Amino acid sequence: MYAVLGERYPAIVNRKRVILQQDNVHQHTSKMTMNKIKELDGIELLPHPSYIPDLAPSNYYLFRSIAHFIRRRQFKDVENVKIGV
Repeated sequence: MYAVLGERYPAIVNRKRVILQQDNVHQHTSKMTMNKIKELDGIELLPHPSYIPDLAPSNYYLFRSIAHFIRRRQFKDVENVKIGV
């Protein structure tokens, strides 16, 4: 899988910095936390979009269904993942 990701998305795989997806929790966006992230210097922060209540229920059920569907299944390659999902 890692080899396929490297072929398709080399800019992401060959990054020098860690990518951190921000989730907008107050403790994670506090001034102290943000200063620490800047201090560490090896982290690229990706902002998380604001919470949209309209999307939350559908996302929850969609991802929950996918999680149940793929539980305990093994895929040999990316193509099998696409077919399975």
